[in-house]
Amino acid sequence: MPKTSKRTHPGTHSKYYTTLFPDDVMIEVFGNVQPTPSERANYFKNLWYKWSDNQIVVPKRHGYEREVHRMLESHMQSLFEWQIRPEMTPLDTYLDGYDVTSNRRYMKKVLVLRFKSPELCALGKILLS
Repeated sequence: MPKTSKRTHPGTHSKYYTTLFPDDVMIEVFGNVQPTPSERANYFKNLWYKWSDNQIVVPKRHGYEREVHRMLESHMQSLFEWQIRPEMTPLDTYLDGYDVTSNRRYMKKVLVLRFKSPELCALGKILLS
């Protein structure tokens, strides 16, 4: 985490932490303002799987992830409405017509964006086009 994530006083959160995890949302979702890291990780992991129907897959390019964040964050509440992760996908569809005789699995790096709702997914597609 960046240096700005350090707490200034015991029991308070940094500006960076408060932006990612607003107190009112934390109370609504977890019941308190300081859930454990494993509680937060499990919650967002479950959201990732739950949102699998509302995803956009884009090619991974150097620096593009920051650009995606810049374009989407002003329109959506980060983390609770959308998530982005780098992943590897099979290249099977790209290898049609090629004679691939080895048993190696060919992969391609991509960025996967998943959204809370189909409406947010559509908005993401518009903003990224």
